[in-house]
Amino acid sequence: MPKNLEYIRIGESADGLYLSDPVPTDEQISHYLQFQRDPVIGSQTGLCKFEETDEEWTLVAILPISLAIAKEPTSLSIDWEQLQESEAQGNALWKYSVGFLPTLLEASSSPDLVTAVLDSLWAYTQTAEWEERAKWMTSLDHCLAVRLRALCTLFMQYSQQSFPVPTSLYSLLVNDVHTLVKGGNSYFPINNHGAMAAIALIHCCAVFPRSMAELSKLTEPPVPTVGAANLERIINEIFDHHGIAAENSPEYQRYWLTLLRPLQGLFESFPALAEELQRFFEALDIEHLLHNIEQALLMFTDLEGRLIPIGDSRPRKLSAPGPDEAILISEEMGFAVYRGQGTVFTFNAGSTNYAHKHCDDTSITLSHGGKNIILDSGYYSHDWNDERTIFTKSQSAHSGLFLTGLDDLHPGKLYWPGKERIKAQLKRLHPSEFHVEGVVEIDGVACLRREVKVQSGKRVDIVDSSTGSLDAYGNLLRRLILPAGCSVSISHGLVSIAIDDVTLQIFLSDSTLLEAVTATTAKETSPIRGWISPELNTLSAATCLEIPVALHQPSIMRLVLS
Repeated sequence: MPKNLEYIRIGESADGLYLSDPVPTDEQISHYLQFQRDPVIGSQTGLCKFEETDEEWTLVAILPISLAIAKEPTSLSIDWEQLQESEAQGNALWKYSVGFLPTLLEASSSPDLVTAVLDSLWAYTQTAEWEERAKWMTSLDHCLAVRLRALCTLFMQYSQQSFPVPTSLYSLLVNDVHTLVKGGNSYFPINNHGAMAAIALIHCCAVFPRSMAELSKLTEPPVPTVGAANLERIINEIFDHHGIAAENSPEYQRYWLTLLRPLQGLFESFPALAEELQRFFEALDIEHLLHNIEQALLMFTDLEGRLIPIGDSRPRKLSAPGPDEAILISEEMGFAVYRGQGTVFTFNAGSTNYAHKHCDDTSITLSHGGKNIILDSGYYSHDWNDERTIFTKSQSAHSGLFLTGLDDLHPGKLYWPGKERIKAQLKRLHPSEFHVEGVVEIDGVACLRREVKVQSGKRVDIVDSSTGSLDAYGNLLRRLILPAGCSVSISHGLVSIAIDDVTLQIFLSDSTLLEAVTATTAKETSPIRGWISPELNTLSAATCLEIPVALHQPSIMRLVLS
C-alpha cells in the first residue's frame, strides 16, 4: 500500500558520530550467522544463490530480481535506477534491500567486491533519484528492514574473517536507522512489515551497540526503545486472543513464527541488550504468544498437514499436523474452522486489515478422508499487471456467494482503506457449536448473507440470502472451486462430486436452478476460470462450478459427505 514514505538522511550531524563497535565473540558470530539471519538472507534459505562465470557473479533467485555483478571490484557498474518491467515494486524491494550480499560474500569470498557494491549503493542513496524512488516504493519499510538485517549479517561475516568494515556499511546503517526512527509510526504499520522494521532496529542494537548509542544522542526516544516499543505495539494490536494475525492469510500467520522465534536466542546471545529491553519483552510473554500463533496456524491445515491456501498462501507442508477435532471461530479476524470426523471445513468473512486480503468473503473450503474437495485457489504472484494474479485474488477463484458484477476485480477495487466498497463481518450464532453467519454489505445498498451450521463432520447446512438493491451487480451465484480430476454429475435434484472413494452430495432447496449450473475447467481466454495456483507463478487446472441463486429469498445448500 503506498505510504509516501520519505528517506531521511542524517545530514552533517553524522560527521561528529564516533562509529566503531566491539568485535563480537566467536560464540556470538556463530550463533548469529546460524540462527539470526533474516529469512531472505543467505544461500541456506534457498531463496537466492550466485552462479559463477568467467567475468560475473549472476544472482539466481525465486524473488523478482535478477542481477549480474562483475567479479573484479574495479569493473563494478550497477545501474541502480534500472528496474524490471514485470513486478517493478518487488524488484525495487529486493534490489535496494541488498539482502543478497551475504550470499555473494559466501560465494565469492571477496570482501572487496561486496564493499564495492556497498560503496555504489551508498553513492546512489545520496542522489535525488533515490529520493524520488524511495517515495514511489510501496514497501520501503520492508526494504530498509531487510537491508539493516543484511548489514548486521555482513558485519558478522567481516568480523569472522577479520576483514575491515567499510565506511559505506556504517553510512548506510546510520542513515537507514535514522530514517526509521525519525519516520515515526509510518515505518511501523500494524503488519509484518512494521514488525520487520522494529526487529531490524533491535538487531542493530545487538550487533552495533556503540554506534546505536551514538546515534541515540540525535534521536528521542533512543534507538532500542523505538524498536522494542513499536514491536510491542504491533504485537498487541495485530493478534486476537486465539493468536491469529490480522493478515488474512495462513501463510503470513506462519511468517510471524519465523519473525518472532529467533528473538529469544538473540537475547541469550547478547545479554546486555536483553537487560536493556527486559521490561518490554516480559510484558509481551513471547513464549506464550508463539504457542498461540502455532496452535492457531495448525487449525488452517488440511488432513495431510498442508496449509489451506486462503489469502496470499500456498499449500506448503507444515512439520506438525493439525488437531483431529477442534473448532476455532474468530469474529474479529473473520475466520471459522471446524475439524472433526476426518473433515476440515473453513469459512471466512470480514477482516480488520487490508493486508493480503482476497475477494473471498463468504468463501468455504472442505477436505474429507484425505481429499481436498472444495478449494481456495491460492495466489499466483504480487504482480498486479498480470491477469493471473488478479484472477487468483478475485471472486472468480473462490468458493463463495458472489454477485457476478464484482467478478474479476482485484481486492484494491473493493477493499482499499478509506474507499471500501465491501464491508464484511463474521458473527457467531452459538457459543459452542459451529454456527456462524457472514454478512457482506456492498456500496451500502446491497447485502449478502451466508449462514453456516456444521451439523457433523459429514453434513454442513448453508443458507444464502440477499437484500437491498441488487440490479446493478449482475447475477447472484454460488461458486465452488473443485479439483480438476473430480467427477461432477447432476441428477435427481442434486449435484454429486466424486473424488476417488469420497463423494460430496449437494442438495438445493430450489432444484429448478440446477438446469443453469455450469462447470468450467482450465478456461484460458478472458475472463479466465477454473484454475488454482499450487506454487508461485504457477497455475494448475481446476473445475469452477457455478450454481445460480434466486434473489431476495433464502436458498438452502446442504453438503453431505459419504
